[in-house]
Amino acid sequence: LAEPTASLEDLTMLSASSVEAVLPKDEEEQEEEQQQSWGSENKKEQQLVVVMDTDGNVSDEKPKSLSDQRQSSTEESQRCSTATEPEPSTEQSSDLKNKWHLVVDRLTVLFLKFLEYFHKLQLFIWWLVEIHVIKIISCYIVMVCIQEVSLLNYVFLASWAFALPYSQYRPLASSVCTVWTCVIIVCKMLYQLKTIEPHQYKCTIPDTYTSDQQKEISNSPLYKNTSDLGNWVGLKKDNQNLLGYLRNHLLMLAMLAFEVTIYRHQLYFRLRNKLSPPAARIIFHDITRQHLDIGIISFVKYFINYFFYKFGLETCLLLVVNVIGQRMDFYAMVHAFALIVVMHRRRRKAIAEIWSKYCFFLASMLTIQYFVCIGIPLAACKDYPWRFPNSTTDSNVIKWLYVPDFQMKPDPYFLIYDFMLLLCASLQRQVFDDENKAAVRIMAGDNVEICRDLDAASFSVHNPVPDFIHCRSYLDMLKVIMFSYLFWFVLTIIFITGTTRISVFCMGYLVACFYFLLFGGDLLLKPIKKILHYWDFLIAYNIFVITMKNILSILACGYITSLMQNHCWLIQFFSLACTIKGYHVNTAQTSQSSGNFCELPKDEAGIIWDSICFAFLLLQRRVFMSYYFLHVVADIRASQILASRGAELFQATIVKAVKARLEEESKSVEQLKRQMDRIKVRQQKFKRGKEKMLSLAQESASGQTPVRPEEEDDDD
Repeated sequence: LAEPTASLEDLTMLSASSVEAVLPKDEEEQEEEQQQSWGSENKKEQQLVVVMDTDGNVSDEKPKSLSDQRQSSTEESQRCSTATEPEPSTEQSSDLKNKWHLVVDRLTVLFLKFLEYFHKLQLFIWWLVEIHVIKIISCYIVMVCIQEVSLLNYVFLASWAFALPYSQYRPLASSVCTVWTCVIIVCKMLYQLKTIEPHQYKCTIPDTYTSDQQKEISNSPLYKNTSDLGNWVGLKKDNQNLLGYLRNHLLMLAMLAFEVTIYRHQLYFRLRNKLSPPAARIIFHDITRQHLDIGIISFVKYFINYFFYKFGLETCLLLVVNVIGQRMDFYAMVHAFALIVVMHRRRRKAIAEIWSKYCFFLASMLTIQYFVCIGIPLAACKDYPWRFPNSTTDSNVIKWLYVPDFQMKPDPYFLIYDFMLLLCASLQRQVFDDENKAAVRIMAGDNVEICRDLDAASFSVHNPVPDFIHCRSYLDMLKVIMFSYLFWFVLTIIFITGTTRISVFCMGYLVACFYFLLFGGDLLLKPIKKILHYWDFLIAYNIFVITMKNILSILACGYITSLMQNHCWLIQFFSLACTIKGYHVNTAQTSQSSGNFCELPKDEAGIIWDSICFAFLLLQRRVFMSYYFLHVVADIRASQILASRGAELFQATIVKAVKARLEEESKSVEQLKRQMDRIKVRQQKFKRGKEKMLSLAQESASGQTPVRPEEEDDDD
């Protein structure tokens, strides 16, 4: 009887919107249902009252005969059966209908909730794709250009190389790439026609080459194979698998159309709902800088939103070192010099001023290198100047210089590292622009560096970040590990970097490690400017080592054969060895012919440990420039003060104990003196008594009557 009313109460607890959407009933219908339920309850109560009255009447009657009793019992049983059996009334059917209505209503509410969550998930996916669509499309286009190096694809790479750092040109780059993709697809399809028969060129070796040189260059693709000018442009005959031949550009066209669809959809959605685009491209919109110090979950969400906003510059610098380590050629050396120029600025604002020029430099480097990979066509039948008969340039040197060549082609996959660096530098340029927006600073916090002239040990101004030294949560424990003990862990990394290899460059790491181990505790208490002076000097030495190893790689990869024969000491002194694949270095034959074995330090010549050391040095530098580090300095200063006071108290207790000991010793010496004086007095009395006895004995011997002396009182 209570189930319908209870279910109605549950439904009234639902939200107003869901109840109105699911249960569109009028007030009159609800009142009728309530009256019906109340009427059914009253009727059932009346039936129960009737049964009770019949029972009471039966008990009041007089005893009857057996037959009468049997008849009465049968009549009573019939009455009870008639009273207990449910009658098929409209009231019970209405109750069942109400229950089914409640079930349907519940299912409808659940279905609407599912639709609501699905709608939120859909909006989230659209927003996530809008954030990362430009990265996905640019990466795919560049990968297609690198896989198919041709003159036609040069337009794609040049467009996106300059559109990534300068966002105002991205719509123009998308439009140009869309039109150019259609042109390429049409040209490739027309090139498959039977009426088009490309001319095949076959180049012959000039007579100016000697016989030995002719044997050497006979394996060059310029003289070995036939060539087609269309292949250099980006066209080739492929009638068997035309769809596979056009697959990359068809997917490129589909992705460009998908990009336009995403932007149009988001624009229409915001205009229809009268929304403005978010100020920052983040995932968790309810997480701000104030949530960073609350707990682990909010900490993780914050860095999912703003990791590149906080550590984008350090990420770009690490990618520069990655480009240098993966390539180790002429252009890697140029990247190393550019890194020195950027790091020489030191301050974040100063780096932001030249970052736009640095992005232009990276885009220009990428386009120039792709043009080098294209080279001149084979149909020209002309070799490069470094392959002329009078040229003495080795193939390994040509590879290190990364110049176009038919025999030793430049590796286009090196451009992947340059493109990743350009992409991150473009994102960092956007970060520098966002730092000047008030809305972004309110949500993500500002990246203003701490004052360099600040004395961290005597900092008395209010610190904007909370104190974490006492470890009130797991996040505080992570902060203590990060800001208190990272310095000593970085010194361990520096020590490992200096001891895992044997070269002249490792000596600087060891000297720096020993210096900071000796004076690191006092260095942390100095002003920030003084701390950064020493630390930036160590970072400069690290970059110098990376640059020198890159410059010396031309000796390790291009002239290692002659060095093994005549200058083995130079190899051991600088730890020279070629760490990049693709260089033809025949070290075994040289060692056997010369008779002297020169071991190459293969596992010691790379810059892996230098890169790891560079990463931790940058991280520790950010620690020095943060307000959290001031709490660590204050704790170190407090511990030093307490330690000095404890030493003073300990020294005072020692002095007090020494004074007490000296007093006890003086008392014991005085007591000993008194005892010695008493012993001396007794000895003198004994001596005088002995002399008197001798004098009496002499007088008795001479016949005189001895006169007994008066007894002296003993002092004791």
